[in-house]
Amino acid sequence: MERYYGSYSDWLEEESVKIPEVKPVKEAGPQKTKKKKLSYKDQQEWNTIEEVITELEEKIEKLDEEIAATGADFDKARDFYEEKQRAEDELEQKMERWEELSLLQEES
Repeated sequence: MERYYGSYSDWLEEESVKIPEVKPVKEAGPQKTKKKKLSYKDQQEWNTIEEVITELEEKIEKLDEEIAATGADFDKARDFYEEKQRAEDELEQKMERWEELSLLQEES
């Protein structure tokens, strides 16, 4: 690093002379994006995914009722709870997949 003898204003003037002018970058026009269509498999999944989601939601509600009805049978309650966790995980995956498919459906 070099020492500069002078005022800050002098230094700025000198530095601005050293820095080459930057040419403005041309902006690219709107790029054409190829619309994606749903594959046959995706279309089949799209046709049934809402029913699957509804069934999973009903299953989770039923398992909640079963858990509440078990009373002091902790082993049975634990089994119902584990099944409920699996159903909730599957429901979350299906909801995420539904979002992906709905975006693809809108684009096509």
